[in-house]
Amino acid sequence: MARKSRRRATVERRVGPGRLTHGWNGPQGTLLRLARPGEAEDVARLAENTGGPLDGWMHAAIEDGTASAALFTALRSSNKALIDPASRCAATGDPTPFTELSLALVAERDQSIVGALYALPPGGFIAEIINQGIEILHAMLIAVSVIKIKAVAVDPANRGQGIASGLLTGCARLYDQLGYHLLYGSFAVGSGLETFYSTRGFEVLPVGGSIPLDIIVGQPVRLGTQRSEQLFARWRF
Repeated sequence: MARKSRRRATVERRVGPGRLTHGWNGPQGTLLRLARPGEAEDVARLAENTGGPLDGWMHAAIEDGTASAALFTALRSSNKALIDPASRCAATGDPTPFTELSLALVAERDQSIVGALYALPPGGFIAEIINQGIEILHAMLIAVSVIKIKAVAVDPANRGQGIASGLLTGCARLYDQLGYHLLYGSFAVGSGLETFYSTRGFEVLPVGGSIPLDIIVGQPVRLGTQRSEQLFARWRF
């Protein structure tokens, strides 16, 4: 009986297309789900509070419904669906397809958006290492292996209720299922967020620290950030 209970719990933890669309129960009566067209401004408003503004491509992808498109296909069929956006970007030099690998989660309560998280492959870093001479195909491996959490934000009146943790857990769970190896992000030095991330399974790097991506790219490449920020990272192998 215990074995069956553990199996049911494991299934419950998975995020399928239906749960992603319609949501699952989050902390304190919230519903965690994918952001829908018409909600990009809510995500942008919350993200701005964390210093991680919603970029134009991501805003457009939420509004036209293309955000997470490749993730849905991969959940329904095969992880090979993740390769297509990266291949199109490699062929055209246009990073827009990366939004198909992105995630914009919201926490809804009483028909109001009280929390949001958005994440996507680190397109700027990929472009940077290509310019440094890394082969395009090697660089594109990052798009199907590494996700940057750009913003995790909760409305001030709803903080301290575990909503940010719920959003982070949902994001990590989804990308773990899809075979991504690294989930990372950054926060401002002195913001006091070290404890928040370290108690949620992330390694907090010291100021000036960087993340080696040799195991993914096959060459000595390191992912860094500005001196005013610290990185947090979570590997999965």
